[in-house]
Amino acid sequence: MNCKDCKYWSERDRYEDDKDIDVRKCTRVKMFWDCTEWGDEDNNYERRFTKAAENNKAFVQDGSDYIAHLLTLGDFGCNQFEAKAT
Repeated sequence: MNCKDCKYWSERDRYEDDKDIDVRKCTRVKMFWDCTEWGDEDNNYERRFTKAAENNKAFVQDGSDYIAHLLTLGDFGCNQFEAKAT
């Protein structure tokens, strides 16, 4: 269950800044800010997971909520692994 065999890790997601090392973006792990929303329950405004993200197990975050990626090598393992289609 390594990234090299996962559908969320493809040549298209190769990190452009480094041609010598095969580092790619994991498209499964999203920014925390993008996976949450403001809730309004009893006028108690708190962040909560969106419906689409409620089963996510990992997130990335930068200081500005602008952009962040999880970069991995092919032998990195993950519990959100999904095999590539054959």
